[in-house]
Amino acid sequence: MSLERSQLEQLSDLVAETKALLLAEKARGVLYLPVSSEGNLGDLSAEVSVSQSAPSDAAYKHKKTSYSPRRKSEPKADVASRNITDIVVPSALKGLYEESRDCTNCINCNERKNVVFGEGSLDSDLFIIGEAPSAIEDMRGKPFVGPIGEMLNKMLVNVLGLTRDKVYLVNAVKCRVRGGKAPGADALHACNSYTRRQIDIVKPKVILCLGDSAAKVVLKESRGVEEMRGTWHSYGEVPVLVSYNPAHLLKHPEFKRMVFNDLKILSSKYDEVGGVK
Repeated sequence: MSLERSQLEQLSDLVAETKALLLAEKARGVLYLPVSSEGNLGDLSAEVSVSQSAPSDAAYKHKKTSYSPRRKSEPKADVASRNITDIVVPSALKGLYEESRDCTNCINCNERKNVVFGEGSLDSDLFIIGEAPSAIEDMRGKPFVGPIGEMLNKMLVNVLGLTRDKVYLVNAVKCRVRGGKAPGADALHACNSYTRRQIDIVKPKVILCLGDSAAKVVLKESRGVEEMRGTWHSYGEVPVLVSYNPAHLLKHPEFKRMVFNDLKILSSKYDEVGGVK
């Protein structure tokens, strides 16, 4: 049986995200998953939460048309609640954070474990926007974690001379998209206000958009990264640079040189506007 290119890409995404989840569990001290005598996954302890069955297509279609959020009385998976205790939201952003947690403006409210609001300091001069939360970001409630985060951290240190705590990080959409797909127009529209208000509160000196979705939210552009990278754009008076997302680089390492060149351009601008390192 042959697979379409889109199916192969989705399968590749699933494999990458599964690896990321296993690495995260290993980092927390979970070294193996119990296996029953029949060769299947046995009863898992509180360390790991596994869904027993996926929703049917009919159930998903029903959810898609209703946008019914999870009822307040329904507990979230242990794996979600266990990993969000270390999220720190600056006081100036707490109201917006609480608003985003209750958001039901698109179908993705039914797919998320956690809202991935953002992370960083209000003093950040560099505001970085990704695309949509990966499985591990959804689980931990933080943007740019797992292999994607590791790559971004190296990019920041090696090219810009910045550590993660010196920048503010968000995604173009706050909720995990079903199947790890690129966010649709409805999701981008639903999250547009949150991202723009975050920018207005943080007041960065430079914005870096990593991926098509980020550029669409900030610049309202229909063009892709390949057409927009290497040139400065603007959000009001704030200079904006567009480049490829680390997730894209994990699949296509041949693009790393392009991103390196983009970050060198960004570094020069960051110094020019007096960005703090």
